[in-house]
Amino acid sequence: MKLFKEIRESFKNMGFVVIKPGFERYKDDILDYLVEHGLIINKVLKRRLSLDKALLLYIPHSDKDFYWDLCEYMSSGDSIGYLLYNPKNVDVLKLKDEIRKVYGKDDMRNAIHSSDSKANVKRESNIYFN
Repeated sequence: MKLFKEIRESFKNMGFVVIKPGFERYKDDILDYLVEHGLIINKVLKRRLSLDKALLLYIPHSDKDFYWDLCEYMSSGDSIGYLLYNPKNVDVLKLKDEIRKVYGKDDMRNAIHSSDSKANVKRESNIYFN
């Protein structure tokens, strides 16, 4: 039981973001913005998600009309995933929204994905990095 509590606690101050396909050229600017707001890069992986991984990553949206299109898009090219240490408990979702305003093209091609809860940080980062 203690081990599970330690694992759960290890994700307490973490965030997970993905720079989406087609937005790699903005990665330095996006990372600078995140770091300026107190986030620390813990782990980085550039990869092309398989369709199966994208389907798992976005399973909470499986009942939405855009689910398949989003998963196909996310598996269409390279993305960059970041596991971030968040010692100041910064609102990563707010930062994501600001980044989307600057770099996003439309609702799907919006530059960045961010986990919306601590549980999803753990679930999504495990999918992305494994």
